[in-house]
Amino acid sequence: MRLPKLLLFALVIGITTGLFGNVLDNPGFETGDLTGWESDNNVGWGSESHITVISGGANTGDYFLELGVGNGGGAQGYAVALQETQVFAGQEWTLSAFIKDVGDSLAGGDFAGLKYEIYSAAGGDPIESVELLQTGVTADWQEFSISFTVPAGGVLAKAILVATRWDWLHEAVYGYDDVDFYTTSTEDPTIHENVYMVFETFDALDTTWYEDGEGGLSLALDENDVVQGTGAIDVNYYIPELHGWGSFIALQTMYPEDGELWDFSPAETFSFWLKVEEAPVRPDTVFFRVQLSDMPAGATTHEIYAYESATAIDAVSDWVEIQIPLIELPTDGATVPSDSGFTRVPDGWGQPQNDLMLNLESIRSVEFDFVTSGWDPAGNLPADSGKVSIDYITLKGFRGVDVGYFNGLNTTTTVTNIFGWGQSTFELVDGMGYEDGLNALKWVMGDEWSNGWSGAGFDLTPINYTPRWDTDSLKFHMNTPANTPELKFEFQGGGGNVYALLTPEAAGGWNFYAIPLDSFVIDDTAPNFDTSAVIVLGVMANGNAVAGTEIYIGSMVTGNPEMDVLAPAAPVVSAVLQDFYTLVTWQDVPGESDEVYHVYASNNPITDLESDAVDVVATGVLETTQSVVHYLYAPLTDAAVDYYYAVECVDASGNVSEPGLSDMISNTALGIPTISLTPPTVTLDGDLSEWYDSDIVPFEMGPTSNSFGTPNVTGTVTDDADCYGTLFLAVDENFLYVAADVYDDNYDGWTGDGNWWEHDVFELFFGAYDQRGKRHTSFESGSEPDYKMVFTESHFFAENEFEMLNDGVNFYFEGFNPDYAFEAKVPLDSLAGDDDDLFTALNGMRTPIEPSIHDRDNGAWEGNVVNSPTNNDNAHQTPSVWSYTFVGDQDGVMGTDDQETYVPGEYYLANNYPNPFNPTTTIQYTTPVDGYVKLTIYNVLGEQIAQLANEVQPAGEHLITFDARNLASGMYFYRLEGNDFVKSKKMILMK
Repeated sequence: MRLPKLLLFALVIGITTGLFGNVLDNPGFETGDLTGWESDNNVGWGSESHITVISGGANTGDYFLELGVGNGGGAQGYAVALQETQVFAGQEWTLSAFIKDVGDSLAGGDFAGLKYEIYSAAGGDPIESVELLQTGVTADWQEFSISFTVPAGGVLAKAILVATRWDWLHEAVYGYDDVDFYTTSTEDPTIHENVYMVFETFDALDTTWYEDGEGGLSLALDENDVVQGTGAIDVNYYIPELHGWGSFIALQTMYPEDGELWDFSPAETFSFWLKVEEAPVRPDTVFFRVQLSDMPAGATTHEIYAYESATAIDAVSDWVEIQIPLIELPTDGATVPSDSGFTRVPDGWGQPQNDLMLNLESIRSVEFDFVTSGWDPAGNLPADSGKVSIDYITLKGFRGVDVGYFNGLNTTTTVTNIFGWGQSTFELVDGMGYEDGLNALKWVMGDEWSNGWSGAGFDLTPINYTPRWDTDSLKFHMNTPANTPELKFEFQGGGGNVYALLTPEAAGGWNFYAIPLDSFVIDDTAPNFDTSAVIVLGVMANGNAVAGTEIYIGSMVTGNPEMDVLAPAAPVVSAVLQDFYTLVTWQDVPGESDEVYHVYASNNPITDLESDAVDVVATGVLETTQSVVHYLYAPLTDAAVDYYYAVECVDASGNVSEPGLSDMISNTALGIPTISLTPPTVTLDGDLSEWYDSDIVPFEMGPTSNSFGTPNVTGTVTDDADCYGTLFLAVDENFLYVAADVYDDNYDGWTGDGNWWEHDVFELFFGAYDQRGKRHTSFESGSEPDYKMVFTESHFFAENEFEMLNDGVNFYFEGFNPDYAFEAKVPLDSLAGDDDDLFTALNGMRTPIEPSIHDRDNGAWEGNVVNSPTNNDNAHQTPSVWSYTFVGDQDGVMGTDDQETYVPGEYYLANNYPNPFNPTTTIQYTTPVDGYVKLTIYNVLGEQIAQLANEVQPAGEHLITFDARNLASGMYFYRLEGNDFVKSKKMILMK
């Protein structure tokens, strides 16, 4: 049973439960006093009660406790001694003591008692209270006892010795010795130490836990071998043989029963007990993970963080407690999780992302993963299995309520509103803080009712202060006028209030103050204050308001929150030129630790990092790395390019620096093949002669060289004589044309038997959009869809389940052994999913692609030849590792400030390229229907310089080259007219 119940007793109980023994301090009173005991008594109407430690006559040792209630007055009297201890629901406890009657005469009634009280974490009245007066007490020592089971919700028990009397006839004086308070439960009570929240007990087989993944789980309730409570869960796991990199199966639970998120933020560790019943067959490839996913406010998807142990389930073991620090470990996006905390899973795993931070207050799911991981170049990693038991999942420790209400710059997200009342005003003022560069909250007193009461404050998201109420303080910087009279600070929560009075320093000015929270006293007019649900913090004049008095708050916190509100300095950025790439370099910002860096590039000076014209080169680069490679590509031919770079630093507190900016860096971009806008007239027969005879430049791919200068192999492909591919790509308004001629020294294609990816097949990843700025981290649909296409001897298929037969209609594939070839016309409307925009190719688009040639030799898959240097056989998981190319013969990133988006079915006038130009530039436009078109060039005086088109043209895309070699440098305009469409744009001739 999952119990998201806060256990707050750990910070308020002074006695620690011993291991299956007496938990009481000084049980035989051998200190000669009441050390360890609390005592209380009531004299009634004249009753003379007493509580005394007596020397001599003890049951054992030298001392015993005497509780006595006299016989005067005739009213009830009592005398009690007690101790308290931590308990847990379901435990069996016994309180016993040796008792004898030590009065002048026998009491003549049953007035010696044993009593227990049980309290919940909320405190207040006991949830169970039983007093048992013992019969048969005589002048001789005898042992008496009372036993009980801790009810649900019980966390604290009081053991109480009682002497009482309720009539005037009898005196009640008793001796107590050798008191024993112990549990008969078999669990080790130390497992409960420092528990903040019980997450799961497994006392029953909870149906909210379920399997997720590619293998299988068998779950069973174990009521015999447990750590806590009455049950543990036995997990038989099976990990299948599916991939060369491995596979997994997981035990997962998602969302609490009430549908909300879990808040793990107050705790320090995620703890659970693990017992390995059956070890895996191949422990060197089996890993154990714990994964948390978060869903912060405003996020549309979750993000996964993982702990990974290479040894936790390797060998049969007894019960072991696993405690994982609830901390986020730094990552550069490729860091593999470890056993030191939680790491955001690598970008290459293709998992969804939100804000790239572990939001412990917004936990969506908890998952235990059994994983095979590694690499087997001869085939898939072998299947494996094992059995573990899991019990008592808890959150331990307590970070405390480190709350920043006002950090010197702004109120924090804890504050939902600031307010004034009684004609007070409360507002943020810039530059008035207690240090240069900081702000302040300015409180101007009012006196609306002429009674001296006026104040200001914060509305808060509910805060649980209970665990640290006795140890924490309200701390703040405050600037007051000289001789400001007493102020009253107040917390509100649970319908009640507490307050503390403070007289500011007489000299006034800025001073730092700290008020212990336990010094706040209950307001008798609103006594039901709840420390676990504080919703208001206020300050007011204590009946002494003087209208117009100005008081400034420079900071206000409880605990010790991170108060680093200053952004780090901007990094100093430079570059080192290499052939066809630039090494962007910077120096780590002095004075920072655990910071990360984001790197950006643009052809224009960078003023806005969110601009689509600014590419993200790398994110989350760890400190001390200080460089990243920026590969430079141009359509078809090498080209001189100018880039500007920016690097921003994000410190450990999340403050972001201003970007450090480079000067313009000039280098040469490598000309790469592109997707042609003029496909040849093809016959789908495996003969690629029409492709080779065309002007289309093919993509060359081999283990030792490729068209991008970044050859890459996953697995083992020996050399270009083992596997090498030549790929042609073209597109028109209806089809994506793909043709490939693959040299393979041992062809073994897929005809439908076995796993297709283990055979000689061709895989192509394609992003049907113009990719600028940040890359996709997972496959997307809609306006920027990502596709995976597979070309096999059996048939063609895409991941949206669109297929084409190998029949020569739209797809032809033939294996020759050695070698194979294929040709395909992929209908764009069939490739698009139901929610996808239809791809309309425009000259200058930069499209993500990643071809991958699977190589099978001698009856087994050996490796893949891929294009991107960052593709580690994870292109099927994330487009972030794909390469890219261009559509046509230009890079459309170069344009004027009025760049538009093409809308299919409408006239469209693109930006000329290049611009500025000398002496020629290309003008591209699209017409939706056959019709009259006029394209005219004007100078700044409105004079016509040239007419490039004045005729009826068919619908479609048109390209016209404008030659300005006979014109002077300056600004010119080009104007497109067609039917009711008129559009003009500017261009610059620069000689």
